[in-house]
Amino acid sequence: MSDYVKSLLRMVGIAAFVLLAIGFVGSSSVGVGFLLFVIVLPITGIAVAGLTVLYFIRSLELLRNSKSTPFRAGLLVSAPAAFVVLVMLAGPLFFAGKEIGTHALLLTEQDQYEAIIANVHANPTQVSFAKVDRITYSVDLGPPIRIAFNPDGYLGSWSGIVHDPSGEVMLINAIDEESGQSTAQERIRNVFEGVLVECRHLKGDYYRCFFD
Repeated sequence: MSDYVKSLLRMVGIAAFVLLAIGFVGSSSVGVGFLLFVIVLPITGIAVAGLTVLYFIRSLELLRNSKSTPFRAGLLVSAPAAFVVLVMLAGPLFFAGKEIGTHALLLTEQDQYEAIIANVHANPTQVSFAKVDRITYSVDLGPPIRIAFNPDGYLGSWSGIVHDPSGEVMLINAIDEESGQSTAQERIRNVFEGVLVECRHLKGDYYRCFFD
């Protein structure tokens, strides 16, 4: 019995780790994240569902050797309950992985970002998808000057880590209850010649922003 419980918990832990890893890896590229979401995530779900069935069958076999009613009931629902928990946590774990990955990317590349920021402020020029070493960036002259690092996306939608010393990009999150539209001014909605739809604060003057 104890081996069954340990094995079931191990399966739950591995599945949770895979969901975190999918989000983490996908945070580096919208394209990669999309492929992981539509291919790897469903495969993981199918695998977990199949394992749940096998664990349920195993629990039925163990029931034959158990005489305790509460114990039998717990054994019977253990595998389905584990599956339900994973389904409920799938979204939060995936997005937690993306958030961790974004913060890790900022942590590892911030020094390079700061060097690019200093250079852009010394020579202000509006550019799109310029490249320094392996860092891609776009500049919006504002004012203030804003820089989007590693802009990446598909079908016209993209996201990036945005340096905004004013923090005004966060105004895009203010939504009018009647219209359902952002109350941010046009100069905020149209930064980087796109349509800003959402921003999340990372640290300091850095934000994760999403565009259409």
